[in-house]
Amino acid sequence: MEEAADITATLQSLGLVSSGDSLKGDLTLTIEESTVIQGAVQDFNSRISNVAGEFGVPVEDINEALMKLNNEGIDGYTSDFVLIDPVNTAYSLGGIHTNDGGYAIIANLFIETINESFGMALPLVNTEQFRGQYSN
Repeated sequence: MEEAADITATLQSLGLVSSGDSLKGDLTLTIEESTVIQGAVQDFNSRISNVAGEFGVPVEDINEALMKLNNEGIDGYTSDFVLIDPVNTAYSLGGIHTNDGGYAIIANLFIETINESFGMALPLVNTEQFRGQYSN
């Protein structure tokens, strides 16, 4: 419990945690809005996959990969906020886009799909070289 308090204190000292006041309702997504967005993402990705399939173009589902990263981690990387896990996070300081380690993971997914689909032997990116991008 003390560790959580230390993290909160650190976040507050950096101005990343408010005084405890909630954001106004129109500044955050509701559960219903989030559900609509997820449905739209799934629909859009399904359309991409269907059209690509019609033309024999391989597709790598990055949304699915990021969900796996968020739930289980990939290659030892996590989706933890950078101030909580600066060594292993795959996300940028904003917590939305991936950092160099996250992009290396995504690159490897594309490389694996290319190798499998076209009989190539492109080498994978060494994701370890990007670990700790935001640590001292």
